[in-house]
Order: sequence, then structure tokens, then C-alpha cells
Amino acid sequence: NLVSGAFRVVLGVSCRYVYIWISYALFEELQAKDVERCRQVYVKMLEVIPHKKFSFAKIWSLYASFEVRQRDLDKARLIFGRAIAECGKPKIFVAYAQLELRLGCIDRCRKIYAKFIELHPFNPRAWIAMIDLEVLAEEQARARALCELAIGMEEMDTPELLWKAYIDMEVGWGAVDRARSLYERLLEKTQHVKVFKSFADFEWRIVESLPNARKVIERGIEVCKENSWDEERASLLEHWLSMERESGDAQSIGRVFNMLPKKVKKIRVERDKESGAESTVETTAYVFPDDPGSAA
Repeated sequence: NLVSGAFRVVLGVSCRYVYIWISYALFEELQAKDVERCRQVYVKMLEVIPHKKFSFAKIWSLYASFEVRQRDLDKARLIFGRAIAECGKPKIFVAYAQLELRLGCIDRCRKIYAKFIELHPFNPRAWIAMIDLEVLAEEQARARALCELAIGMEEMDTPELLWKAYIDMEVGWGAVDRARSLYERLLEKTQHVKVFKSFADFEWRIVESLPNARKVIERGIEVCKENSWDEERASLLEHWLSMERESGDAQSIGRVFNMLPKKVKKIRVERDKESGAESTVETTAYVFPDDPGSAA
């Protein structure tokens, strides 16, 4: 009673300090063993939070988990449903779906994740959560269809997460040709050096074909040459060298080592357009031995 009273006094002064409310609710449930008062604390906690301005996914999840421990699944579901309506943060959908998954309710999980995608259509984690569910359910056709829909959305945030998830899924199923095809499709969209490295690692470690991996790296190097991406080109060569050191022989290691560039420090003088003051800027230039006119 003394501790409960202390909590009430503190909350009377600072009623919006969320972690005091959480501590109070946990105390009533776990220490005082007063289930009804704990429930009242959660209800009051949610009343004082201005959900239209901000909300806390953790509170909704704690409240729902409390009702699960009281074996009232219907109430827990109602709490999560209200949380989606008033809060709608990604963590809410994940927590709700995890509850239904533990109960073996796959169809309910699908509905939750469908709502997640509806409210957050450009969040790759919403799509990945749904895809992972279908993989777990061994629904390959559904999972692939979702992947295709997701990577086809131009407005998607950090689409590379979806491409990685799609490729990893195919690799996990042993669908090597499908995974390779995805890498080729991805390279049509972006020629980022990370894609070439990942593709090479796929050929090297998953397919166990060092010759294939070398071809991927060589393609990447040619792209870098065409675009004068010297730093990226050097990075690919370093990656190639690490592959050869682990799986190649002395001849292949020497070949790649001799392709590495020399780094040359250069000083450039810049003049401020407004003040006219001059300053020096140090830059790094890469000199590749196989470039025409190279003095390396």
C-alpha cells in the first residue's frame, strides 16, 4: 500500500512520465499481485497520453501482454486493434502478429500484416514481415508474389532491403538460378559496387564457383572504369584479392595484387567565392597500373 501510494503521489505531479506508469503497472501485477488495479493503471495511462500527437507502442504491447497472462485473449486482441487505430506504429503490428503466430493463427497474422502494408506501403519491413510469414508457412508462391509486388514499387524506402530478402529467400530454398536472375535484374536498376560484391560472394560461397565470382568482379570493374569510379574500383579489387587469398592460388593472387592502384595524395587550392580567401584541400587519387598512360 505504501509503494502504491508513492506511485500515485508521483504520478499526480508528473502524470505524463510514461516510465513511472509502466513501473507502477508492473509493480501492481508482479509484486502486489493486484490484477484489477494493474488493469486500471494501464487504462489510466492510455487516457493521459495524447495519442493524436504521439503514442508509445511499448505501452500497448505491455497492456496486451498483461491481458494474455490473464488468459483473456479477446481483450488482448481488442487492445492491439485499438493500438493499430490510435498508434499504428510498426512495432504494434509485429507484436500483435507474434502473439497470433504463437497461437498458430496464420490467417490472423496475414490480416495483421496486410493492414501493416496498407498503412505503411513504402516501409520494406512491412513487406518483409509478410514475406517471412509466408516462408514460415511454406507458401512459396505467395512469398514470391509478395516479393515481386514489393520490388516493383518505385516509391519504396530502402528497396535494397527487399532485394536482399528476396535473394536470401531463394538461396534458402536452394533456388540458385532464381537468385542469380535476381542479381542480374538488380544490376539493371543499380550498378552500386555493393551489389557486385554481394553477387560475387553468392557465386563464390553459395555456388562455390570462384571463376563465376571473378567474372562478376570483372564486370563491376569495367563499370567503374566506364564511369571513372576510382574509389569503387579500388574497393572491388580489394574484395577480389581477399577472395583469391582465401580460395585462389599464388598465380591468381599475384595477378590481382598487381592490379591494385597506388594512392597519390594531391593538394588542391580552393578560393572562397564570397571572401576570396584561399584554402588547401587534400584529396586522394588512384593510379591503376593497367590504365593507359599509367606511370605505375
